[in-house]
Amino acid sequence: QVAAKDLILAAYAKGETAKWQANAKEFAAAFGKALSAPELDAAFKAKMLELPVFEVLLPAIKKDVNAENLFAAREALRHVVAKFNLAELKRTYEHTAQSGTYSPDAASTGQRALHFDCLSLASLADPEWAAAQARREFDSANNMTAEFSALQTGARLGGAVGAKMLAEFHARHAGDHLLIDKWFAVQALLPGADAAARVRQLTAHPDFTYKTPNRVYALLRNFIGGNFTGFHAASGAGYALGADAILKLDETNPQVASRLATGFRSWRKFEPKRRAKAQAAMKRILAKRNLSRDVYEIISRTMKG
Repeated sequence: QVAAKDLILAAYAKGETAKWQANAKEFAAAFGKALSAPELDAAFKAKMLELPVFEVLLPAIKKDVNAENLFAAREALRHVVAKFNLAELKRTYEHTAQSGTYSPDAASTGQRALHFDCLSLASLADPEWAAAQARREFDSANNMTAEFSALQTGARLGGAVGAKMLAEFHARHAGDHLLIDKWFAVQALLPGADAAARVRQLTAHPDFTYKTPNRVYALLRNFIGGNFTGFHAASGAGYALGADAILKLDETNPQVASRLATGFRSWRKFEPKRRAKAQAAMKRILAKRNLSRDVYEIISRTMKG
């Protein structure tokens, strides 16, 4: 994690230089050795595939963070790791395939985690292969972990495959509130410049309601707290969507609204244009008449902090 963090921050600060590429390949080689080590536990290997999250990376950058550039730096390292270890990722993916009845024991759980983490990472280096595997897994799954993990990979790959899998998942599980929450969450977390527009459109979906906190958390809290480039988009569309949701929720459920409001707490870390857009969104929230104490306290403290 420390080595990965250093490489990501180096790519963010200086770009992908020849020295960075050499260091990244050295990291990928060590990464591959751990992945192929027979004595290591599958669950441990699955954790090894995770790179530092943005909450870990942000404190290491003093100011003026560009969200897209930081996301790109992290993705650059993921791509190097995926390309360097593609054969081993595919081999491990095949080796960890499970057949027969579902088992919730620790060993099987770790094996499933590694199986789908390998698929996710390999999708960066061979998206066509990954899309075919995700489609196959989605169609043949005999447990929700497999079906949902395949959906996540398909949705991230996008295109016709991802859209069809999302539509089919919704059709399969239309009557299950928890699974429809997951369906909203998958889409809330998809990165990209169009993330805010997609989430805003989903707030108009017949299955979305502001009256159910879990549905709000699935879509809006995941977007605000978990979609780094979506919420912190340079356009300010993410901040505007967050403000709109907070203002709407403040009328009926200020406790939920205040939890969404905590997503603005890192606003001072970003570059001036983003800061200005975040500040404008928060001022719009504070300008609301009869704003709840819960939301007022969080937003006012966030602006002062």
